[in-house]
Amino acid sequence: MKELDRNQIIWRYMSLDKFIDFLLNKRLIFSPIEIMSDQNEVRWILDTIDDSNENHREGVEKFVESHLKNNFISCWTKNPDEKISLWRHYLGKDGIGVAIQSTVDSIYKHVNWDEKSFSIHEVIYKKELKFEDIEKGQLNFTKSIAYKDEEELRIFTHFNFMKFDEEKRQPVFFKPPNLMSIEIDLENFIDSIMISPFCANWQIDVIKQLTKEIVPSLSGKFITSMIKEKN
Repeated sequence: MKELDRNQIIWRYMSLDKFIDFLLNKRLIFSPIEIMSDQNEVRWILDTIDDSNENHREGVEKFVESHLKNNFISCWTKNPDEKISLWRHYLGKDGIGVAIQSTVDSIYKHVNWDEKSFSIHEVIYKKELKFEDIEKGQLNFTKSIAYKDEEELRIFTHFNFMKFDEEKRQPVFFKPPNLMSIEIDLENFIDSIMISPFCANWQIDVIKQLTKEIVPSLSGKFITSMIKEKN
């Protein structure tokens, strides 16, 4: 698998409430793969595995279920250009929110990973998932070709659901959290902020004012959308 260009521009489209949380708490939110917006993702994976051995398939299903519960992701797009379809896809019908620009390099430099493991992968889009794809470790970043326009890039971190108790000499299992969060150096992580072209003028003013009050240094990082549309 090719190594990612550290200078690769990445974008994350986010609703206004998520942007405010981003400013206030200065953290990246990671969700378990199984609850991502593409609710068919898990089902598609299982349905496209071609394996007539029922015992084998049952084992694969258990592995997939565990894998998708304990691996957490933050989703970005590596398309360097603004796309109207992505505004609609990620922000819904009202289209109120922003897109923040960063780089792959900033994920390494400006996220406080501490001792947490992480990885970054471009999503692979396929018509079907084969068992050998799982063996190659591609389960976490393979999606249906129907979503190819997203050009998604995923940042992964893993929840360790099992630890070994040395005193009791037995494993201890933990329930995965609903979300994981990791602190970031917000001012250096964000290169620019683009307000949705579907925001009214008063909404644009509110977003800029909130940003100025919460993180003043980001006020100069706003750029203008090239799309001239309103709801």
